[in-house]
Amino acid sequence: GRIDGRLIEVSSYSLAGFYGVVSGMMYAASDVEWVITGRTGAQNLDIEAIVAHMRRPAAGQEPPLSPMQGTASLDLTVVGRGQTLDEAVQQAVLAGPFQVRWAALNGINLGLAATQGATAAGVTRFTEFDGVLGASSAGVRFEETGGRAGALAARGDFTVAPDRAVAGTVRVELGGSRIQTMTLRIRGD
Repeated sequence: GRIDGRLIEVSSYSLAGFYGVVSGMMYAASDVEWVITGRTGAQNLDIEAIVAHMRRPAAGQEPPLSPMQGTASLDLTVVGRGQTLDEAVQQAVLAGPFQVRWAALNGINLGLAATQGATAAGVTRFTEFDGVLGASSAGVRFEETGGRAGALAARGDFTVAPDRAVAGTVRVELGGSRIQTMTLRIRGD
């Protein structure tokens, strides 16, 4: 890339870590105000490793089970603006589609929940899982999030706040001789 007065160009970057690899390009320019634009993408992000990093247990304690497992791919657009470059970065929003291969939701069996009640413990393994995410300093919003596992289809929208509080709903449909539906409220951390 290059830096030239009121222009910062990162024509290509790559960040690698325990979670996977993120790469993209970013531009920041200023005339009346700073504007940031760019794209970022990732393949094979380990969701369990990311969650474990965010939920570090106290010394000597076992890490809690990750609520989700799988390998994510995403393609995000980055946009931000502000009076200063720092303000533009803090106001930046990342948004775009994501997909998760080998997705597993730990702690609840959605098929069992749709037929026997919301307290059905277990695991839901999806053959398809995708949606759209938007992330900013205000948190992460997952929209049109859906998964399929055989006759089960789940769709929902939920948010993850900066303090890691989760809130939203998921509608579960279980096909068969008669379709059963259930709407679950999501909340917790």
